[in-house]
Amino acid sequence: MKKALLGTSALVAASVLAAGPTTAAEPLKLGLGGYMEQSIGFVDHDVPAAGTAPIGMTQPVRAEKVDIFEETEVHFKGSTTLDNGIKIAVQIELEALSGGTGDQIDESYITFTSPTLGQVIFGSENLPNYKMHYGAPTVSRQGLDSSDYYGFWAPHINTTAEHRLNAAYGNTSGRFFANDPQHIAYYTPRLGGFQLGVGYAPDTSQGNAFRNAGLESGLSAGLNYRGDFDGFGVNASFGVIYWLQDPNANAVAAGSDRTPIFYQGGLNVTFAGFAVGAAYAATPYDATAANNAAAADSFDSWTLNVGASYKTGPYGISIGYQTSEAEGSVTNALSGEDELSTWEVAGTYNLGPGINWHAAIAHISEEGEVVGSTDDIDSLVGVTGIVISF
Repeated sequence: MKKALLGTSALVAASVLAAGPTTAAEPLKLGLGGYMEQSIGFVDHDVPAAGTAPIGMTQPVRAEKVDIFEETEVHFKGSTTLDNGIKIAVQIELEALSGGTGDQIDESYITFTSPTLGQVIFGSENLPNYKMHYGAPTVSRQGLDSSDYYGFWAPHINTTAEHRLNAAYGNTSGRFFANDPQHIAYYTPRLGGFQLGVGYAPDTSQGNAFRNAGLESGLSAGLNYRGDFDGFGVNASFGVIYWLQDPNANAVAAGSDRTPIFYQGGLNVTFAGFAVGAAYAATPYDATAANNAAAADSFDSWTLNVGASYKTGPYGISIGYQTSEAEGSVTNALSGEDELSTWEVAGTYNLGPGINWHAAIAHISEEGEVVGSTDDIDSLVGVTGIVISF
């Protein structure tokens, strides 16, 4: 799913044609793959007034202490190699969450890969800045950059969904309104340890929508490095995503930063099963009132993750810490800074081919901008479960 840099359509076409005849040795046939996760966990919330909704949270904190989380995808994928050496592959990812809502197809795309010219991705997939990013080392199934913690077990109370998933608040992944958008991207071959990827998305839409879909004309670029020095591995990355057009820019207050841009970077060092590293992301973007009718929200935010992990045989363990700040919140009355800090200890064990047990415990602390504790919450989360890949 991750790590795979953009040429023009003319470059791609010229490359394919120059390589010679394009007759496939045999027709492409689809096979099945995917994964299923079933996890159970507990949450203990510490809030100012039990049974009430903290400021910025539309519903009271749940009374239930235990819940079950599931995530399943079925992948239809296949590939064939043309007579000229170009490998063509397709992948379609079917969401299989029982009773779930949202899209039924997660990603759907074609790849063209040349041993010497690099790779082109065409379709609905993550953009290069996301795919090429190195986060802080972890063995966690949830992970500090994942929406599992902040979207399910302990949702943010002081920010809208857009803040949680698209700003640099609580994550460094670089999604930034680009959740598998329709796009075209080019990845260079890796040279001297370096690889470059660039991509273009017409808008934030994942499906066919020839209309205003929020931010438009997105440019994404990623650059990463992989090197080995006498047993020490060094992995580093830098990424940026920039939307050239914001149709709702006039809704933002005068003098604010209207540039929808997101920066991210990461560094990992590995040795003999150990890994240590950090990742950072930031955006100065002041969002538009279209994202929240009550106010002209700001997505101005930053996040720093640090972590360390160790793997040996079927075992793995990691520890991580995250600190984050976001400016602005749900209403004009809440216009200060939200602060988030999280620590996590996680473990994993491989039970057999494609079968992994995981467990993690995390403490999440969020302080809102209101003086006092009426918009603060602390959450202790424990999760364990099984992930089966097939």
